[in-house]
Parts: sequence; structure tokens; C-alpha cells
Amino acid sequence: MQKAVDNLEALFEKAETDLTFLSRKLQMENGQALKEENNPIKLMTAIEEVKTEYSALVKDISAIQTAQKDAVDFFKSSLTTMTQLLDKLDTQSEGSTELAESTKTMYEELSELLGVPVVNLITLPSHQTDDQRLPTQDEVSGAHAVATSKESASLARQPGTDIGKCQQKESNSYQLSASERRVNTQDFIEITSEEFQTVSELVRGKVKLDDLNRTYKLLWQHFKEQGKKESLSPQQMNSMGLRVSGATGEAKLKVLRSLKLCQINKNGEVKLS
Repeated sequence: MQKAVDNLEALFEKAETDLTFLSRKLQMENGQALKEENNPIKLMTAIEEVKTEYSALVKDISAIQTAQKDAVDFFKSSLTTMTQLLDKLDTQSEGSTELAESTKTMYEELSELLGVPVVNLITLPSHQTDDQRLPTQDEVSGAHAVATSKESASLARQPGTDIGKCQQKESNSYQLSASERRVNTQDFIEITSEEFQTVSELVRGKVKLDDLNRTYKLLWQHFKEQGKKESLSPQQMNSMGLRVSGATGEAKLKVLRSLKLCQINKNGEVKLS
């Protein structure tokens, strides 16, 4: 599955590079044509070259579409296979303290598909001893009710405390998400792992969270702390040490844009939201 995603990402990057090269080449050739006399032979040659490059781009796009279809088909078939394996495992492992050889084989296949160690997939049998058995939902609810009752009684016996203060303490324990905290503060708040995982893997590419937060902090300092208003070009950002060139560098900016933390115009210039 990871290999299919990597191949798809590589095809996207190649198509984008070809488009950029073609655009710059046309701009350069058009600029030279304005300074020189128009030569029909040269113009026809240039048109043929453009046609050839355009055909190559069309082939790249077709290859990308094919790779997308293959990836979708692979995901569908993998999902169907995993569902069937889970159903078989539920049936075969029920009421058994030891796994049969066929069951172990299916666990290994499921582990390979999911990318999860086999030990994390194997659950304890339903007839475990009382010391090994996991508590049921009713037992958890009952224990929570007893603990809550004891806590309320303890608070009632202590001077200067009441149930209202206890409720206030519980309400204060509610944790705001990082995006909610950014709305209510002017301070820099790092991107959390939960936020990072909400962005599509195709957008994230090979970006690491630490590098992303470093880039975000430097942009924050430039626009928020220093009060700069003008958008930053890729060259300016590279001179600041942001390292936004290349596929991974551009992916960092795209992740920030996906999280609505920055804006990117058609020239690749960046400004914090």
C-alpha cells in the first residue's frame, strides 16, 4: 500500500516539474522572439517541440490516472480481504485457548496488510480467568458510580467545599484543541500530532512534524512578532532558513495551508492566515 502511494506521489511530482519546465521554456522563447525577427522555420520547430512536450505531459497525466485507479482498486481489495480474515478469525478463535496453525497464518496475513505487529492483533480468549479478564461495561460503570459517590461524600465532609466547586473543577479540566486555543490567544501554539494526522498522506508526503513546527514558528515570528505584512517569496523563505524548496519543502507549506494556518498565492508566495 505504501509503495503505491509513493509511486503516485512521484508521478505527481514529475508532472508538476514538467509543467514548470514547459512554462519557463515558453516564456524564454517568447521573450527572445520579441527581440529578433520572426523566423517561420524556427516558429514551426518550436511548435513541434511544444506539441511533443504536450504529448509527453498527456501521457504522464494518463499514467497518474491509471496509478490512482490501481491504488483505489488495491485499497478496495485489501479492505475486502481484511474483512473476510477478521470474520474467519472471530469464528475460529471463539472459545479456544490456543490458536490453530491456520488461524496463526491468517493473523500473519492480516498483520502484513495492516502493517501492525501480530501480537497487537491477537486478543485474549473470552473464557479467561478472573485475574486476566477485562472488565465489562457494566462493571466499569458500577465502579465509576461508587467512586463518584465516595468523592461527593468526601467533599461534603470537608469545610469550604461543595458540589458546585467540584463541578467547576471538572469543567475547568476540559482541554481545548490547538486550533481553538489559537483563536483565543496571540501566543504561538505548535501543531499537534492529532492536527498533523488530519492532513492527507498524499499532501504530507515525507514531512516530519518537528520540521513542520520549525517552519511554522519562523513564519509566526516573521509575521506576528515582527509585524511584517508582505508575503514571502520562496527565495526569501529559503534565505531565512525555512528550506521550502523541493518536494518536501513545498509539502510543508501545503500542510500549513491545509490546516488553514497560511495562504499561498499563484506565485508560491506565503502569508500567515
